[in-house]
Amino acid sequence: MMQIGMVMFIVCFIAALLTIYSGFGLGTILTPFFCIFFPIEIAIAFTAFVHLINSIYKASLTWKNIDMHIVMKFGITSALFAILGAIVLLQLIDLSAITTYSLFNRTYTLYYHKIIIGMVLMLFVWIELVQKSIKFPLMHNLYIGGIFSGFFGGLSGHQGALRSVYLTQHITEKNTLIACSSIIACMVDISRLGIYSAQILTLLRGQQSIVFALIALFGAILGSSLGLKYLQKITISFIQ
Repeated sequence: MMQIGMVMFIVCFIAALLTIYSGFGLGTILTPFFCIFFPIEIAIAFTAFVHLINSIYKASLTWKNIDMHIVMKFGITSALFAILGAIVLLQLIDLSAITTYSLFNRTYTLYYHKIIIGMVLMLFVWIELVQKSIKFPLMHNLYIGGIFSGFFGGLSGHQGALRSVYLTQHITEKNTLIACSSIIACMVDISRLGIYSAQILTLLRGQQSIVFALIALFGAILGSSLGLKYLQKITISFIQ
């Protein structure tokens, strides 16, 4: 348990530190990481919980730089479509298994939601690799960006990558970018956690899970604090 807790702390610390500058990364890294220890639907809910607390912490330190025009257009749209994405995830979870197969003397069961989440993970890896060389649909339309970012945020927790792609087209000041990204992330997390509530309650029934949650939160908050401390030394072009 101590070794798992230490690994969780290190991963959350590094992920949160990177997220301060990039505007995304915590969900991208933590979702597959937590899947190692928990069922995928619990991992997504756990990530949402850690992501929300970390986003609230960042927003509380940067709220003076929030651009309400961006938040009203992108943020509200994201929050609404996060609900839709979370509902789709729960519907997929309720579907029966596709098939069962054996590999290396072990038996595995294939589910629809695991296939979809796996495809989404690969999609966002691809987006992060090629975002500088391709043009996404209606790059300057905040509503379209909010729809895509919010829906995938609710479905798999991967809201930040698309949010960063769209917001960097409209925001040229780093403090404003981080402030807007943090408050929008809070809005999406609150929306999807309302749908994930059953999974969160299931997760927190075990004392060991609560300990892991606290360790993950401490690592994420410490990483964010360190990132914010050195924020003034980072340029907007470096973030882009």
